[in-house]
Amino acid sequence: KVIQERLNGSIPLIGFAGAPFTILSYLVEGKSSRDFKLTKTLLNNDPKLAHYILQKITDLTVDYLNMQIAAGVNAVQLFDSWAMALTWNDYIEFGHAYTQQIISRINREGIPVISFARGSSVFYPIMSEAKPDVISLDWNADILNVKNNLPKGIAVQGNFDPIILYADKPVIRKKIHELFERMRGQDGFLFNLGHGIMPDMSFDHVKYAVDVI
Repeated sequence: KVIQERLNGSIPLIGFAGAPFTILSYLVEGKSSRDFKLTKTLLNNDPKLAHYILQKITDLTVDYLNMQIAAGVNAVQLFDSWAMALTWNDYIEFGHAYTQQIISRINREGIPVISFARGSSVFYPIMSEAKPDVISLDWNADILNVKNNLPKGIAVQGNFDPIILYADKPVIRKKIHELFERMRGQDGFLFNLGHGIMPDMSFDHVKYAVDVI
């Protein structure tokens, strides 16, 4: 509410939450992980416990996003940052099933829902079944190919490798133009990074990218 008062309608405010599998992985691993060995061992050895925890996280996340919506956000985004650790079948069971619940249960009338997963270039056909308004892509896919294979009404965003922002400015400009050229004439495309901004990235380079856009 405070942020919306300060913005005074100047730009949209996006609320967000971690998706259940990603939150579970932090609970189990205690930090980010290279192979998510502990989390995946839990899924394999004690799926009943994993589902119990995932459902608890899901219920809390629904409440959390609904509170953000009530506080005045203009859109919400779910981040499944570590989904790429999962197999196709495990993503369906331990990732998508809970993301789908959240999207179906939140008070989304008039509020666009964005669904992101690291691994979305593989999982986007499953992600689309949850009926988000937007699927946010990592940088591994051909974005136009993904868009052409999604149901009508689902937009795409992202696909820009954030590591490019470490490059020289002419390279940043060139890569941004290449992405826009790939999506020329397409409705339902939002520029965004394929994941997050790193803490040591130059603010000047980030601002430059925005100015180019």
